[in-house]
Amino acid sequence: MTRFTFLLIFVFVILLTACTKTKRDYYDDGTLKSEIQKKGKKYHGRATWYYSNGNKQHECNYVNDTLQGKSVRWFINGKIHSAENYKDNCLHGLVKSFNLNGNLISEQYYYHDTLDGLYLLYYPSGQIKIEGAYIKGMFDGQWLYYEDDGAIVGIGDFINGTGKQKAWYGNGQLKRQNNYIDNVKHGRETWYNADGTIQKVLIFESGELISTEEN
Repeated sequence: MTRFTFLLIFVFVILLTACTKTKRDYYDDGTLKSEIQKKGKKYHGRATWYYSNGNKQHECNYVNDTLQGKSVRWFINGKIHSAENYKDNCLHGLVKSFNLNGNLISEQYYYHDTLDGLYLLYYPSGQIKIEGAYIKGMFDGQWLYYEDDGAIVGIGDFINGTGKQKAWYGNGQLKRQNNYIDNVKHGRETWYNADGTIQKVLIFESGELISTEEN
């Protein structure tokens, strides 16, 4: 084999390996089930999965078998289920979730698979239900809890997952107060009746309910 021939074969192999091909799978009735771009044996490029009714189920992007960029999922009715962003196989950036009707139900930010940044949970009407923030996966700063009419019915104040949380009745009377350490309930959780008298006291240890005192 001449050096020139060997070089041609080598270049051909490199080009063949570098080529991106689309692999398709089908349901038993012949309906398209998935189409995935591959480079060699690795996922590389757009990957799309479908429901048996033809609607998209999931679409994302791979670079050498690693999730990169936007990933979108849909309900079987065609409404969007979630929109996520990935970096090196990890959730990174804004993640949105929706209900079956297509209404936004949550927004949260990730940094390399860890909650980090603003967190918002919504009522079906679009009104904010919970508003807070995470730092490196831990509750941090002030968290606000709303009724569906926009009235604030709870407040939490946290530093690195440790803090206190309070909730009120519609008449402004304290309903519940509890403590958190490392993102879980710890210590006394006191529940009050609407007239201000104590209803019960729960004792937690590292998120586990230890005892209950009923009044």
